[in-house]
Amino acid sequence: MSSSTQQTSLNFSWQQGAKFAHAFPIDFTSQDIYKAVAAKLYPNFIPPANEPRCDNRTVFPFKLLYLGKNIPQNYSNPEDTTKFADMKRTMTPKSVILVVERLIGGSNNGGMIDLDTHTRSFFAEVKVELNKIVEYPNNKCALCLENKNCIKIPCAQATRCLNTVCTVCLLEYYARKNYTTQCLICKKFSDLESYLTNAEFKMLPNGNAKMTLSEEFKISHAQFKESIELTRYIDFQICKCGCYFVNATMYSRQNCPKCQRWMCFFCNENWDQNTMRNQQYTCGVPTCKYQQLLVFEMEESESYKGFWLPSTRCCPKCGTYGGYGTKCKFNQCANCKDYWYCFLCLKSQSECGTACNVKCVDPPVQQTYTVFPRMES
Repeated sequence: MSSSTQQTSLNFSWQQGAKFAHAFPIDFTSQDIYKAVAAKLYPNFIPPANEPRCDNRTVFPFKLLYLGKNIPQNYSNPEDTTKFADMKRTMTPKSVILVVERLIGGSNNGGMIDLDTHTRSFFAEVKVELNKIVEYPNNKCALCLENKNCIKIPCAQATRCLNTVCTVCLLEYYARKNYTTQCLICKKFSDLESYLTNAEFKMLPNGNAKMTLSEEFKISHAQFKESIELTRYIDFQICKCGCYFVNATMYSRQNCPKCQRWMCFFCNENWDQNTMRNQQYTCGVPTCKYQQLLVFEMEESESYKGFWLPSTRCCPKCGTYGGYGTKCKFNQCANCKDYWYCFLCLKSQSECGTACNVKCVDPPVQQTYTVFPRMES
């Protein structure tokens, strides 16, 4: 087959959970992707007359995200061309590209379902896949320690530890571990698809082959992982109507381009002019998301009496929120996996250089909003 007839199919997700696929020639560019999305979702969109050409990165009223990174629009820029070439090498028919609305409001002049619904929908799909796995009756679940119908899954690591767990506990554990799976024995992390692939699947009704994870589930899993990853960015939000958007100004008062709801961008609540303030990073309400994540109480160590530590912190590397693990001042980030940092000075364990029960700084270092990663950095 000649290169002119070869095609690559990519999946797109946008508001209200809608998905669509589009086939591209093998030599497609980033502009081909943007133009395909514009034709599909923005049929009335016409580039402004004063724009010099369609490869200008400010033309399109949306962004495209792949693995949490912006897909460059300007293919005439050598740096962006190289960036897209690196992205393209990792794109497969299972890849999901997210369509995100731009927001520029919030100055002093002032598709997808929401994440909770998306999580419930995805978990329903996981349960369908779990029903394909062989269950062993009257086995002790490694999590709840009760005798139940359990599945047995070798972990994805070379050790091939055998995890015996009931499906109810498995889903709860998956959620607690920041939507990753962790072997119950060797404690190594893997993603859910890789983890479940190792399970013993039931036979198909015809008895000729075993069941497998569906391709639809694999795409949904990739989309869900992308959504979870994007929520780590302080300038990313999913409106309650399901619209994706990014915040260019970081001011709190924003207007959803789809449902026209005025809202606090950061806590996603309806805008209340009596209690909220239009400022950067927070609306000022004590429960506003990122403001709340920076607040902590002091908690006494269960291992070292008289030794007090912050109850919660955000990982200095990725911004992931986590609670004190009860043992010492060094705690493992649930997202970075192998990164341990001090809850007092916020340095890595090696950089801190003091014992686990030594007060390296007093008072504890106060984190700021810069700890949260931004897409527009």
